Amino acid sequence: METISANTMKLRDIQDLRAFSFVYQERSFTKAAKRLGISKASVAKRVAQLEQEFQVSLFRRTTRNVSATPEGDALFLKAQNILESVRELESSFLENEEMEGTIRVTCVAAMSVRFLSDLMMQFQKDYPRVKIEMVVTDSFLDLVEANIDISVRIGNLPNSSLVGRKLGFNDLVVCASPAYLKTNKRTRKTASDLKNDTLLFLDMHQDRKFAKSQMLVKELATLRKFTCNDALSLTAAGLEGHGILIRSRWDVQKFLEAGELIEILKDDYLDGNGHVWLLASAGRLQSKRVRALYEYILEKTKALFPAP
Repeated sequence: METISANTMKLRDIQDLRAFSFVYQERSFTKAAKRLGISKASVAKRVAQLEQEFQVSLFRRTTRNVSATPEGDALFLKAQNILESVRELESSFLENEEMEGTIRVTCVAAMSVRFLSDLMMQFQKDYPRVKIEMVVTDSFLDLVEANIDISVRIGNLPNSSLVGRKLGFNDLVVCASPAYLKTNKRTRKTASDLKNDTLLFLDMHQDRKFAKSQMLVKELATLRKFTCNDALSLTAAGLEGHGILIRSRWDVQKFLEAGELIEILKDDYLDGNGHVWLLASAGRLQSKRVRALYEYILEKTKALFPAP
C-alpha cells in the first residue's frame, strides 16, 4: 500500500478516509452511514474508492459481520493521524470564522409564528451579516438531503447521527376564550364535563388521555363540528370563541398570559405529547455561526417550555 499523508491527499480522499474510519470503528456500514448522515450506498462507494486507489481489500464482508483486513488495520492507524491533522486545520479556520453566511432552519408553521421567526430576527440584530433561511413545513425533513443546519421538531429523536437537545415537554393545554365560557356556562372539573362542548383539536391529539379521568380526547368529541389540520387555524377559532381548544402550551402561552384564553381542567390535565427537540448534524455545528444560533435558541426558549 502506497504511503499517504495529509499533504498529498485530495479533499475527496479525506472524505473517503472519514467514511472508512467510521466503518472500521462501528464494524458496520449502516452505523457508519448514520454517524455521517449519508446513505449506506455512499459509504460503500467511498470505501470502494479507497480500495481501488490502494489496490487492496480493507474489509472482509459477510451478511452479518464486517471485519478489517491487515491492510485495513494499517490504514486505520495512518488515517487517524491524517484526520487529526485535518481536524486541527479545520479548528484553526473555525476560530477565525466571521459571523456571516447563511443558516437554514426548519420548523412547523405554528412555531415559526409564535416564537422562532422572532428569535431569528433578534439573533440577526447581534449578527447582521448572518442570513437566515426559514423552511416552514409539517414534514420531517432529512437534514442532510434538505441542506438544513438546525431543526426544531416535536417527537422522538429521529436519527442517532444528529445532535439533539430537549428544549422541553410538549404539554397540552385545555382552554377557551372568556366569551365562550360566558356563553356556555357550566361546571367543568373533569374531562367528562366536556361532553357537551365543541372541541377544537388536531387529529394527532385524539388519542391523548386525561390523567385523572383516564378518558381519551376522541371519546369527548360528540359535538365536534369543525376539523382542521392546521394548528394556527384551530387556535384562531378558539380565540374567536368557537369552542374548547386543546393545543400545545407554547402555542397559546401568550394568550393565556393576556387573558384572551383561560386554562381549564388543571386537575384533570392531558398526558404528555413528547418533547420539543433542537436538532443539528454534528458536522454543521462545527460552524461558528450555526453553533452560535443553536446555543441562542437553547437559551432563549428556556422560559417557553417546561423543563425536560
